[in-house]
Amino acid sequence: MKKITGILPALVALVLSACDTGSSIDTKLEIEPAKTNAIFAPGAGQIPIPNDLLFGGTQDLTLNIPVADPLDESDPKVAMNALDGWSAVAPFAIAFRNSRNDGTDLDQSTILPGQTIRMFETSVLRPEAIPGTGIIVPTGPVTGIVRELTPGVDFFAQYAGPLTVGVIPLKPLTPQANYMVVVTNGIKDTNGSPIVVDVQYSFAKGPNPLGGSTAALEPVRQLVNAMEAAAEADAGIDKASIVLSFQFTVQSVGDVVSSAKAFYLDFPASQGAVPPTSFSSLMTDTT
Repeated sequence: MKKITGILPALVALVLSACDTGSSIDTKLEIEPAKTNAIFAPGAGQIPIPNDLLFGGTQDLTLNIPVADPLDESDPKVAMNALDGWSAVAPFAIAFRNSRNDGTDLDQSTILPGQTIRMFETSVLRPEAIPGTGIIVPTGPVTGIVRELTPGVDFFAQYAGPLTVGVIPLKPLTPQANYMVVVTNGIKDTNGSPIVVDVQYSFAKGPNPLGGSTAALEPVRQLVNAMEAAAEADAGIDKASIVLSFQFTVQSVGDVVSSAKAFYLDFPASQGAVPPTSFSSLMTDTT
């Protein structure tokens, strides 16, 4: 198959770097002590799931989660890589951390769907994967907001355990539509402090192109900038208040391997467990 050009292949080095013993991104940097942040560290394999960053490097327009052996059909992640998007109904989790690890948690009263956690259907730039074929890439930069999902009608968000927020679709999401989740610093921890950005997200929020040790984050920066620009322009969200944003594309209806996604997302949620919150956990969790 011909190679797909554009921003998605540029992401593959970053995504795969999380599988290596080293990384081109300095993951040893830490946020200010005692602050609670929304986890976002692609260079360490720590991103919210579902997430279109996991299309990075795709050659067949499907998910491209790193796997040990792409021919190992016993690995559920191999089956997941046959999907052209994410579940329309599965709950998902957003993870936070506190650098002191002293039992600080989220202030549950500040987890407010529609206010501190907002969800949007978005338009995205999806050019042809191979020029002249009419086949478009599975995802791309956000270009605008189509509509905001209504809390209590379309989705809900709530405390889901220590330093975790659960997001639950109340209606099936539209197949092949793109969705964006925005988390603001209106969420506070139990010390009364606003949530802050993770180090790598702070780089991704920046207006200037990244180079040097952070160059691998440049394609992510472009995507984050596009999301935050749409959130500010179309929804009136101050970019300075955004501590996390991510986007995902819903899979096509009737995908025969949707059971693989149910194995990792729907089933844990149905048993009261928190779904995976990073693709590193998807790669290592075999229980």
